[in-house]
Amino acid sequence: MVSETNFIGRLRHMRDLGPDEAEASRAIAASLAGALAKGGFQRLDTPVLERTDMFIRKSGGEIAGSLYAFSDPGGVSVSLRPEFTPSVIRWFIENVRQPCGSYRYRYSGPVFRYGGSRGARFRQFHQVGGELIGTPGSAGDVEILRAALDCLESIGVSGCRLRLGHLGVVRALVSSQNLSKPLQMFVISNLEDIGGRADCLARLGEKAAAAGLVIENSKDAVYAQPIADSSVPALDALGHSISGPTGRRTSEQILTRLFRRMGQASSRADFSAAIENVARLVSATGSACEVAAHARTVFEKCGAPLDRVEELESTLSNLRRAGVDESAIQLDLSFVRGLAYYTGIVFEFTDGEGASEHPLGGGGRYDDLVRAFGGADVPACGFALNVDELAALPPAPKVDDD
Repeated sequence: MVSETNFIGRLRHMRDLGPDEAEASRAIAASLAGALAKGGFQRLDTPVLERTDMFIRKSGGEIAGSLYAFSDPGGVSVSLRPEFTPSVIRWFIENVRQPCGSYRYRYSGPVFRYGGSRGARFRQFHQVGGELIGTPGSAGDVEILRAALDCLESIGVSGCRLRLGHLGVVRALVSSQNLSKPLQMFVISNLEDIGGRADCLARLGEKAAAAGLVIENSKDAVYAQPIADSSVPALDALGHSISGPTGRRTSEQILTRLFRRMGQASSRADFSAAIENVARLVSATGSACEVAAHARTVFEKCGAPLDRVEELESTLSNLRRAGVDESAIQLDLSFVRGLAYYTGIVFEFTDGEGASEHPLGGGGRYDDLVRAFGGADVPACGFALNVDELAALPPAPKVDDD
């Protein structure tokens, strides 16, 4: 019998794994790691504790606001790892002095997020994943997606949904519009709202106008005065679009610098036209090929460069050649998945629908990350799967041999 006065219970949103659960999770993690090893991914084992700066520089708001951060006895700000990618990139920079060719690494272990992950039910969970460094564009995208699918197939998971987005396509369209840099940032930060109803677009217009990001007439465009603090409406509006710190500066410091350097406002007409074009892009539905074809049409009508659309088309074509069923792909160009560092594809695997939907893992491309960490200009992409969520899936139905 447990004494109420002496008993110390488990922390909220943490979990214990009994013998059967622990063995099931171990077996799943081993199968995933085995699938990655077959694909040429070498194992890395990095510290569970790293400098806080490293995670903030990579992750921005989605994860940075959920760090288990504290000062160690030496006064250094450290955090329990919320993910593996920053540690893998750090190791790569420290150990691969002159990158040449492609590098494949895999990892496995616990991660910690106070706010959980996208749909995750616990604050500590086990990840298995891979990083592909040095392979650019569609070739790398297809390889990392195929590796993730091979992992899922290795444990008998089939029929899950692959939600696919492409931040490179969206950024290319937005940058082709006649918008200031701050307003481009505003548009991308509100991408999921732009893909919504017409009243959402109207509210975004009012929000941008109230922030001083748009003016009624282009003849009235003037360069913004230096901004002294975050009380300025524009900083407040954009600050809410940046959900956490990025790099070594706060969101307010970043926005102040941005407005000082790129402060020319855009006209209401230019903003409205841009929003309509972006809304047409991200609201497309249908098969993956139909959404990609729609994106090409939008770009052609806007006179925007087609490079990133062609890259997306190539990725879809190569996925078909790699045996990926197109009907399992939901191409959703409003999908951002924590846009602080993604530069190209973003993706997520889910099981179930609606309230019963749980993300099983995901990833994307982050070509600027190695350079941002002080390394060479090397492309990179990767993914991670949540072992805890995979272990919670119902067992696959048995197939009779008769």
